[in-house]
Amino acid sequence: MRSRIVAVLFFCGSIAHPYVGASALEFMNIDMCAVSSSFGGAGSASSGTIEGVYKNPSSITGLPTAFSVYGSYALYVLDSLYSGAFAYQFENGIVLAFGTKGIFYNAIEAGIPYTSGFSTNLGAFDLYAAGAIALPLGDMLSLPIGFSVGATLGYALEVLDTTAIHAFVASVGGVAFFVERKLTGGVTIKNIGFGGTDAETILPPLEILLGAGYTWDVIDALSLKGLLDIDALSFAQGGIPTVRAGVEVLIMKFAAVRLGCVYADSQFDITAGAGAKFSLTAGAPFSVDYSFSTATWIGMRHTLSMSYSFGDIRGQKTTR
Repeated sequence: MRSRIVAVLFFCGSIAHPYVGASALEFMNIDMCAVSSSFGGAGSASSGTIEGVYKNPSSITGLPTAFSVYGSYALYVLDSLYSGAFAYQFENGIVLAFGTKGIFYNAIEAGIPYTSGFSTNLGAFDLYAAGAIALPLGDMLSLPIGFSVGATLGYALEVLDTTAIHAFVASVGGVAFFVERKLTGGVTIKNIGFGGTDAETILPPLEILLGAGYTWDVIDALSLKGLLDIDALSFAQGGIPTVRAGVEVLIMKFAAVRLGCVYADSQFDITAGAGAKFSLTAGAPFSVDYSFSTATWIGMRHTLSMSYSFGDIRGQKTTR
């Protein structure tokens, strides 16, 4: 009976979100953030973004103020996705952050060969919670290049009916900055750990991501930014690597328009989004962002997120 339920969890992860993989706990690699979603999910080479607690933990350095909060919600065809995070940045640039994200599934798809008495409409949800630390080593050690490192320790839970999959995972990453910090390169190793049910062991979905980014200030009122992520692990294993890429046009340092794409599992999907940043008080930005993404076999997903930074202004030497 338990093996059948675990099989359904595998099914939910692969059908509801086909290009993240085909095993339980794959929800950990689903992008639930509006900004990175509109970049096609790319973000391993970002900096100054609280969303890094879910992706590259080193990218949470460079936040504009001492405190930052973030939240998002996405309504999908088969489920609802949410995420939230809080970060504190010390005067020396070290950042501590905590984040959580999860999924509430709607009715489980019928047509799966269940054992007798096994319902086709059971409660199911996913939850991931993590704490992160990031250090701007380049600035702290006065190195000729900017360089940040970070690590995340998290717990994941996937539940269907009375069966639960637990996992303990860690992620590590680094971002380097060149050419007056306009050119960035990043590497992330995600979901190192172990998990399973009472009956069997399940390894978390490991990812090794290589990222690059570039920001071009066309004029004072207009800048362009591009991000690219490649899954090096799938390439090393002889498969076709997952590629995520996106561009952003930032106007007057206020309004942003983004377009991205994802290629994975022989699927090509488009993402898009927009955002606006306001200053409620001096040096305390409030951002609202929206993303739209397609999934070839499922349909459309709309994500809305908000973030707010407040408290003492920090010396932001890295840029997002």
